[in-house]
Amino acid sequence: MGDKYADNVNMLDVMRKLQEAPTLRDVETLVKDTYPTWIVGYYHQYSGDYPSLTKNWHTICTAAGCTPAQILVVDDMSFSDDHTIIRRFADIFTNAGFAVRRKADLLPCEKCSCMIPVRALYNLLKQKGETVPETWSPLCIGCMLDEDAPIVD
Repeated sequence: MGDKYADNVNMLDVMRKLQEAPTLRDVETLVKDTYPTWIVGYYHQYSGDYPSLTKNWHTICTAAGCTPAQILVVDDMSFSDDHTIIRRFADIFTNAGFAVRRKADLLPCEKCSCMIPVRALYNLLKQKGETVPETWSPLCIGCMLDEDAPIVD
């Protein structure tokens, strides 16, 4: 992950502001002020072609006592000791129902924008015996079959 999102000299100030943040929107603003490139985007769902991803997300939300919200794609993620702030941001979003995922792991379907694992993660899921399409594609099966589906910009 490198030092791009390592704790900085203002860590105590950021943690204080985080404790004082009254809403998730305030947390998001603090994230953008602290690490402007960390949040890549928000997506509504995983492709139905990968039910284990949705199941895992829902299991985590149930354990956290929250409702699934959105998939929050971030530039990178580290759980090392020198990334306390990033870990705390991720925990807050996870406990609010977000699936926090690295951009290196997922990409949006080129037509409907539901999230699809990149080829490497697809291969891993397939090796584990998870339900996945027969072959990897940057499109979900529904969009591959629907030739008239518009491409999302």
